Parts: sequence; C-alpha cells; structure tokens
Amino acid sequence: MKRFILVGLVFLLGICTGDGKAEPAPRVAKLAKLGLKATVPAVHEIVDAQVGDGIWIRIPGATINVEAATKSTPRTTKEAWKLNEMFSPKNARTEKLADGWAITFMNSAPKGTNYFVEVRRVIGGKAYLCETVASGEEQQAEALGICKSLQR
Repeated sequence: MKRFILVGLVFLLGICTGDGKAEPAPRVAKLAKLGLKATVPAVHEIVDAQVGDGIWIRIPGATINVEAATKSTPRTTKEAWKLNEMFSPKNARTEKLADGWAITFMNSAPKGTNYFVEVRRVIGGKAYLCETVASGEEQQAEALGICKSLQR
C-alpha cells in the first residue's frame, strides 16, 4: 500500500524543470521474464501478468500487457482489425513497423471512452504482442511509445 501511495505522490509531484513543468524522465527497464527492455516513464511498475506468461507494465491510466505471441495472436493487421470490429473502432490508425505493426483506435462504452493499442513485433526472431486499453489519448500515446520501444 505504501508503494502505491509513493508512486502516486511521485506522479503528482513529477520532476520540475526550469520552466516549472513536471516532466518525469523516462528510463530503460528490463522485462527480465521476456528477455526484453522497454523505455518507460519514471512512474511505472513491472509485474508478472495475472493471466498468462506475460508481464504488465503499469503506468498512470493504463496497464500494458507484453507477452510472447501465440497461435491465436493476430499475425496481420487485417486479422487484428477483424478481431476488434466488435468494438466499433473510431479514429482507427494502422502503422507499419520495420519488425511488425501497430494499431490504435478508440471506442465509446457505457462508462466512457476507451483507447486501444495493439502492437505485434518480431524481436530476435520471436514474435511479441504488446497491448492495452488506456484511459485517455495521452496514455494511449505513451503506451504506443512503450510498445514501439521494446528491444533485446
């Protein structure tokens, strides 16, 4: 409990720059369980996923799941969009990456707007899925950046 209070305070206070804006410095964190690294914000937590063999990167407003791709993981953006059509995507974007792809979209739900990120990357010859449903556009962009930063 103390850890969550401390993380919350650090997030609220940030690291002040000369102009008074809070800008916590990002850092490279090891995702040891997967043999990967990711650039994450100063305020984060890395834990084993509660379901499956992946890990969770928790940032304010999103929990990002990173795991090895499976046979049921979409291999193409076409497959990913087919699986996500049930969410009636809005502001849908597809990005081709040198080693995979990324899709982002939002949808309206009874409790508010959801901001989706789904990224498939092949790193060191192995495919990984990095995904989240974030609470806002800023968190969506931050999650996308984390997923795109994955490396060995």
